[in-house]
Amino acid sequence: MHNLLGYSYRKRATPDLANAFEHYNTALRIQPRHKGAHEDIGEAYLMDRKPAEAEKHLAELERICGNRTCEEYADLAKSIADDKARN
Repeated sequence: MHNLLGYSYRKRATPDLANAFEHYNTALRIQPRHKGAHEDIGEAYLMDRKPAEAEKHLAELERICGNRTCEEYADLAKSIADDKARN
Protein backbone atom coordinates (compact mmCIF):
# COMPACT_ATOMS: atom_id res chain seq x y z
CA MET A 1 0.00 0.00 0.00
CA HIS A 2 2.75 2.49 0.90
CA ASN A 3 4.59 1.72 -2.31
CA LEU A 4 1.47 2.61 -4.29
CA LEU A 5 1.05 5.83 -2.34
CA GLY A 6 4.66 6.73 -3.06
CA TYR A 7 4.15 5.93 -6.72
CA SER A 8 1.06 8.13 -6.92
CA TYR A 9 2.88 11.08 -5.31
CA ARG A 10 5.82 10.61 -7.70
CA LYS A 11 3.61 10.39 -10.80
CA ARG A 12 1.53 13.52 -10.13
CA ALA A 13 1.59 16.25 -12.77
CA THR A 14 3.70 18.12 -10.23
CA PRO A 15 5.60 15.35 -8.40
CA ASP A 16 5.62 15.46 -4.61
CA LEU A 17 8.91 13.71 -3.96
CA ALA A 18 8.93 14.42 -0.22
CA ASN A 19 5.73 12.44 0.29
CA ALA A 20 6.84 9.82 -2.25
CA PHE A 21 10.07 9.19 -0.30
CA GLU A 22 8.16 9.03 2.97
CA HIS A 23 5.88 6.28 1.66
CA TYR A 24 8.61 4.36 -0.17
CA ASN A 25 10.71 4.33 3.00
CA THR A 26 7.72 3.14 5.03
CA ALA A 27 7.13 0.35 2.50
CA LEU A 28 10.77 -0.70 2.80
CA ARG A 29 10.68 -0.60 6.61
CA ILE A 30 7.66 -2.92 6.53
CA GLN A 31 9.03 -5.18 3.80
CA PRO A 32 12.77 -4.63 3.19
CA ARG A 33 12.85 -7.04 0.23
CA HIS A 34 9.99 -5.33 -1.67
CA LYS A 35 11.38 -5.29 -5.21
CA GLY A 36 8.85 -2.77 -6.51
CA ALA A 37 9.60 -0.31 -3.72
CA HIS A 38 13.34 -0.53 -4.43
CA GLU A 39 12.73 0.09 -8.13
CA ASP A 40 10.33 2.97 -7.50
CA ILE A 41 12.44 4.75 -4.88
CA GLY A 42 15.38 4.43 -7.25
CA GLU A 43 13.32 6.16 -9.94
CA ALA A 44 12.41 8.88 -7.44
CA TYR A 45 16.09 9.42 -6.60
CA LEU A 46 16.81 9.89 -10.30
CA MET A 47 14.06 12.53 -10.45
CA ASP A 48 15.66 14.15 -7.37
CA ARG A 49 19.06 14.15 -9.16
CA LYS A 50 20.61 11.66 -6.73
CA PRO A 51 21.82 8.86 -9.00
CA ALA A 52 24.17 7.44 -6.37
CA GLU A 53 21.14 6.71 -4.17
CA ALA A 54 19.39 5.05 -7.11
CA GLU A 55 22.49 2.88 -7.64
CA LYS A 56 22.24 1.67 -4.02
CA HIS A 57 18.73 0.41 -4.66
CA LEU A 58 19.87 -1.21 -7.91
CA ALA A 59 22.54 -3.10 -5.95
CA GLU A 60 19.91 -4.13 -3.40
CA LEU A 61 17.68 -5.43 -6.20
CA GLU A 62 20.56 -7.52 -7.53
CA ARG A 63 21.02 -8.99 -4.05
CA ILE A 64 17.30 -9.67 -3.58
CA CYS A 65 16.79 -11.12 -7.07
CA GLY A 66 20.02 -13.08 -7.03
CA ASN A 67 20.69 -11.93 -10.58
CA ARG A 68 20.44 -9.00 -12.95
CA THR A 69 17.52 -10.30 -14.95
CA CYS A 70 14.49 -9.72 -12.72
CA GLU A 71 12.10 -7.14 -14.13
CA GLU A 72 12.59 -4.57 -11.37
CA TYR A 73 16.39 -4.70 -11.71
CA ALA A 74 16.24 -4.42 -15.50
CA ASP A 75 13.81 -1.48 -15.38
CA LEU A 76 15.84 0.51 -12.85
CA ALA A 77 19.12 -0.30 -14.61
CA LYS A 78 17.67 1.07 -17.85
CA SER A 79 16.44 4.22 -16.11
CA ILE A 80 19.88 4.78 -14.57
CA ALA A 81 21.59 4.25 -17.94
CA ASP A 82 19.15 6.66 -19.61
CA ASP A 83 19.78 9.22 -16.85
CA LYS A 84 23.55 8.93 -17.34
CA ALA A 85 23.15 9.38 -21.10
CA ARG A 86 21.14 12.59 -20.54
CA ASN A 87 23.59 14.08 -18.04
